[in-house]
Amino acid sequence: VTLRWIDPDGDLGHRSADDLVALPGTENASHPFWSPDGKSLGFFASGRLMTVAWQGGAPVPVADQVPQPFGGSWGGSQAIIFAPDAIMAALRRVATTGQRVEEATVLDPSLSDTSHAWPAFLPDGVHFLYFVRSADDKRRGVYIGRTVQPAAHAETMLLRSDSNAVFVALPGTDDGVLLYGVDGRVEARGFNPKTLRLTGDTRTLSGVSAAGTTLTQPLMVSASADMLVFASSTVPYRNASRLEAVGRAGTRLRFWETPEAQNWPRLSPDGQLLARQRVDPIRNTPDLWVEDLGRGSTLRVTTAVEPDIRPVWSPDARHLAYVSGNLAFRSGKRA
Repeated sequence: VTLRWIDPDGDLGHRSADDLVALPGTENASHPFWSPDGKSLGFFASGRLMTVAWQGGAPVPVADQVPQPFGGSWGGSQAIIFAPDAIMAALRRVATTGQRVEEATVLDPSLSDTSHAWPAFLPDGVHFLYFVRSADDKRRGVYIGRTVQPAAHAETMLLRSDSNAVFVALPGTDDGVLLYGVDGRVEARGFNPKTLRLTGDTRTLSGVSAAGTTLTQPLMVSASADMLVFASSTVPYRNASRLEAVGRAGTRLRFWETPEAQNWPRLSPDGQLLARQRVDPIRNTPDLWVEDLGRGSTLRVTTAVEPDIRPVWSPDARHLAYVSGNLAFRSGKRA
């Protein structure tokens, strides 16, 4: 995977893959975003935040320790806000010169929040939108952050949503529009970036789906004053997997059809139960689940905001030991 660009002159509707130009040095890149002047791109690769001039030049590392990025945005003050990890992580801020990385927001698990993701600077280069995932459905949505004050937890929700929001400026006015996903559809709502207030009524965009909005992907919609670009299908989970059971002779016994974010499958000693970690794609909560292989039923065992990982069965298959987010071992009794 490499970053590619296309010359926008002419009719985009007739462009093909042959018109794309690869940017050298951007192998394994993900989640690109533009600089305010449109001359450079920020992106993530190999656990780093990088920048590159798209008309020439080698990529420049800006920040390390970015294991699973959830988006970035480049402000007018040459600051980049980015989400470094998928679970239990807030936003970070760094200068494009690669100086010290600082907190941009503070994640507060006591509010049931599980991650801050997909930041997007507003035109003033100071305020930014970001998406909050939470185990509390009432807190899931889009919030506003500020670079001119100390990092804080998500306080006032701008709007409820299942995805990040894309801001589109309207030429000749102070107003703009926010595009965001709710229940598989894309909605539009007026927004004034100076007063930071919503305006008008909510409208649903006909013929545009909220494709791309998954645990690991943002809303795949982008727009200018006169053009809307959107994805028609969802990108599969990068870390999704499907379970398969085979007999000792290699014969397939069962194949779980639906890929999902999951880890550490553990069979009970009697072979009747399967424990594993499953990540809720909306709330971003990694919890332990137990499936009764004979009955085909499933039971959610843990409900903590913090990740619960690495289940181990007791010999009688009546208890599970596991590691919780605070790295303390706990015991959960089978119902």
